This record gives sequence, C-alpha cells and structure tokens, in this order.
Amino acid sequence: TVKANRLFREKSDYPLHLGVTEAGPVIPSLVKSTLALSELLKENIGDTIRISISDDPSLEIMAARELLSALKKGRKDKIEIISCPKCGRTEFDTHSFTQSVLIDLYAIEKPLKIAIMGCPVNGPGDKVFIFKKGHVVRREKLCGARSAFLEELRSLL
Repeated sequence: TVKANRLFREKSDYPLHLGVTEAGPVIPSLVKSTLALSELLKENIGDTIRISISDDPSLEIMAARELLSALKKGRKDKIEIISCPKCGRTEFDTHSFTQSVLIDLYAIEKPLKIAIMGCPVNGPGDKVFIFKKGHVVRREKLCGARSAFLEELRSLL
C-alpha cells in the first residue's frame, strides 16, 4: 500500500483515496491501517482515507477521525476522549460508561478534553465525581452519572 501510493504520487497529481483494503477484526485492522496510512499522511500523500473494519461501520469513522487528529491533520474542533482501562482498583465501570456516552461525545464539534476515570483516587465509592478544569462540580450516585455527565457536557457547548 505504501509503496504503490508513493509510486502513484510520483507520476500523477490525481487525488488519492487511501486505505488498506484487507478488512479484519477491529485490532488487526487498526494496526495495519495505522501503520500504512500514518506513513503516507505524514508525507502529505492522500486526499481521503478509509479504515476498513469488519465490525460496526461507525468504528471506521471514529478510527479515521482519531488517526487524522493524532497526526494533526484533522478538524481542530474535535473532542479528545481519555479513559482508563479496567484494573483491580476500579469501582466504576469506565468501559460501559464510556460506551454509553461515546456517540454523544463524538457529536461535539468543540475542542474539549474529556477524561473518564474509574479508580478510587478519581471516583471513590458508589459516587461519581464530575470535574471541570480540575475542580469537582458534581457528586452523583452511579445510577445518575450518565445523565449528570451529559448535562454538564451540554452546559459547555
């Protein structure tokens, strides 16, 4: 993919659509696409991209958006989502919570950095703390965390 697109770019100014056609499960697809596309995009080769994933098509869009953002080639009005992995210290299911708000987060067209953390240092007990710029603005029970989070998020928009 990389070699073919480099050769084509040397010989032509036609717009190039980049992608690794070999779709597969999420992780192999992301690894292969990131390796090939990031190399080409860093060389300013390519006009459009597609990351093919044998899964939910919305993952392809999110993956492409994240790749472009990481390479500083995407939209500047993008949200950055940071979340921790599950570990033995967590009392809050960050994975389920993040999944439950992901579509809402990706719909935001404003440069925001959102962190969803789960260890007792960041969200002790059966409460969820919502921070803005390093300060606790709300303490909510787990059952009300999603609606409180989205309410606070909307207040920033």
